[in-house]
Amino acid sequence: SDLYRTAAAEILQHTGITAGYCLVVGSEDGRLAYELARQSELKLYCVEPDAEKVTRSRQRLAFAGLYGHRIAVHQWQPNEIPYSNYFADLIVSDALLKRGQLSVSLKDIERHLKPHGGV
Repeated sequence: SDLYRTAAAEILQHTGITAGYCLVVGSEDGRLAYELARQSELKLYCVEPDAEKVTRSRQRLAFAGLYGHRIAVHQWQPNEIPYSNYFADLIVSDALLKRGQLSVSLKDIERHLKPHGGV
């Protein structure tokens, strides 16, 4: 949709991050992740607590040829993300874009952001 195409373009333009690793917290149905992958060279790690949304995301992204190669979707609570510290060049949220609120404290996810240059 235009919303996700525009949001991804604006995120990439404003942050200047077009390659590296991106964490998508609250990835919903994977639409933001799809557009970010389509418009950049990012490798995306998506976290979504809802099992049905995870399944839908994986199916849609696999159909688009992006799942497993450029995008991984995992079912985790946002405050229990098992990824390593400081890996993400960029952290975004489809849930924040969609609903205007983040269901997790920034403190719970900021440990994943690279300390120098991460956005």
